[in-house]
Amino acid sequence: MTSAICASCPRLDRAIDSKNQTSLLPEAESMKILVIEDDPTQCLLLKRQLERASHQVFAEQDPYAAMEIMWREQIQLLITDWEMPGLNGLDLIRQIREADLPFYVYIIMITGKHERHDVVDGLDAGADDYLVKPFDLREFLARVAVGERIIRLETRLRQANQEMERLINIDYLTGLLNRRAIYATAQNELERSRRTNQPVSILFLDLDDFKKINDQYGHLVGDEALKAVAKTLQANVRPYDLCGRWAGDEFIIILPGVNAQDAGVIAERIRNCIAQIPLSVEGKMVPVSASVGVHVVDARTGADDLNKILALADQALYRAKDKGGEQIEFSKIEEVVS
Repeated sequence: MTSAICASCPRLDRAIDSKNQTSLLPEAESMKILVIEDDPTQCLLLKRQLERASHQVFAEQDPYAAMEIMWREQIQLLITDWEMPGLNGLDLIRQIREADLPFYVYIIMITGKHERHDVVDGLDAGADDYLVKPFDLREFLARVAVGERIIRLETRLRQANQEMERLINIDYLTGLLNRRAIYATAQNELERSRRTNQPVSILFLDLDDFKKINDQYGHLVGDEALKAVAKTLQANVRPYDLCGRWAGDEFIIILPGVNAQDAGVIAERIRNCIAQIPLSVEGKMVPVSASVGVHVVDARTGADDLNKILALADQALYRAKDKGGEQIEFSKIEEVVS
């Protein structure tokens, strides 16, 4: 039955692709409810009752047209009949449960089938509740209210999980990706580089004499310097480039699709902008500067071991530090094309 829905409705993966843009239901917002009922009188009755309960209601007699609405509006509470032309309620529910949707859909099945095995079949298909016709409208609204409470609880849980995931991946001080997250994303970019035959540049950056800033001005000023550097990095890369705090005053930047020449230009711009950070204490300017090590991975000939790649960038960084700092060094196997 999957092909039947996909032939008449937007593909299920349209909703799946929006996984990182989950529709979350604020407490004050009315519930979006979709009613699928092929009996026009019953359909209108349910719609009016739900609207009187202050819900935003979409009603359809055609299950295929209804599914269009469901994907577009990201409906979280569905009320569906069992017997419908072209597609029965059980098959419709199974498709919804099989789709990896970015939000939970609470489903109430309404039907004239009242045998125990019918109820079991409906619940096994994925319905959350089962209501036999004819039913009392007060009971119907009470069951909808149960569904609404469950959806709001699920929404809060999803929000909490998303926030936890964000905190796991973000450096608390700078707001950049932390070491764990930047390592994982660097690995993904390396694999993408091999697939697309495009270079990827790695910039390792370390603040010069950062210990002196902490010793002379205190750790709070040192923290302000780190935050200012993080903002500078984000302001000087593309939206899809990746910036992370590697450790202490070390930062790493991943530049997908950037060759050696362009990597040198970007590194110099970042180095120059860091040198101009207006950090001051009691009217006295605090000098901030950085050294940068650059390694460019050539998808055709470059190493495929991320640890070795990072080590090459790190070695370039330390050569820059050994030469007095506030400069850029490429890994020995890289040459900037003039």
